[in-house]
Amino acid sequence: MPVIWFGYMAAGPETKMYFHETAAYILWATTSGAPSVQTPHPAKAVKIDGITPVEAKFGVEMVKAAVNLSRKEANEIVLKLLDKYEVKLDNPPTGSIYQDCCDVTTGRPGGKYMRLYNEIKDELDGIGIPF
Repeated sequence: MPVIWFGYMAAGPETKMYFHETAAYILWATTSGAPSVQTPHPAKAVKIDGITPVEAKFGVEMVKAAVNLSRKEANEIVLKLLDKYEVKLDNPPTGSIYQDCCDVTTGRPGGKYMRLYNEIKDELDGIGIPF
């Protein structure tokens, strides 16, 4: 039976916590054999205008990286990521809205968000995610 795995992250877009949660979710789902991994929804999918193209881009790049890891390797990274956000799950940062993250005319992400995105990718690369 085909199954789609949807992830609902506690933190909102344009937050480090969203990226940490998403990286952990995609690592365990992909290396556990999930048949279809979707871009995780920021802010539990309840924030109006709470998703941007950046989350989708990150999701794709994470899946491409995750397929190069074993379950054991992914688990070690997931545990490191969990240390970064688990204590914040009861009170996660809500993040920004689309209009504050992206140019509403072009749809392109703003410089602030892309700097955070690149910073996160560098951090994750440093703990073993092979982008």
